[in-house]
Amino acid sequence: MIAKAIRSFGVPCILACDGKCEKAWGINHRPRIFVDDPQMTLFPNEISRYPIDVSDIDDHFYPPDDTLGIAPVDPGIYEDDQPKPRRPRERLNKWCARECERSVVEDDPDFAIAHGSLKRLEEDGTPIPEIKMPDYTRDHYNFHARQQAYDEALAAGQSVGEARQAAADIEVNVS
Repeated sequence: MIAKAIRSFGVPCILACDGKCEKAWGINHRPRIFVDDPQMTLFPNEISRYPIDVSDIDDHFYPPDDTLGIAPVDPGIYEDDQPKPRRPRERLNKWCARECERSVVEDDPDFAIAHGSLKRLEEDGTPIPEIKMPDYTRDHYNFHARQQAYDEALAAGQSVGEARQAAADIEVNVS
């Protein structure tokens, strides 16, 4: 994990990511699979092939990294004037904070930012566990309840297909 102290909308924050820029598509461009119709997948620049507007369908999951290959070097999305990083020195920029699906912006005031530390501290000074990063080694659901069902099914030894069915069986409010 790499991290940097930033200000986001005037608030001191920590921007953290896993540093795997070659796997970063951008949250709006990462391929997704729709829960209601798993045969209907959305890859960048394919929206027009569907008879309905799929860009607003929220009930989806992102497939794991190992099924996608390498992400585009330039997905065509910019934040302010900053693109997806191409070199290590460009990492943790505005694109990373606002568009990258692999990053987390943590605005918890318990971070010891003033001392240059990236460790979070309790009031008594004891460390709080590290920032929880998105896990793209497995399916990543857009709804917490579906993610929890999927994770529990895998932990119980079910196959990926059975875990996807367990996630699909959970009712969520998508309105």
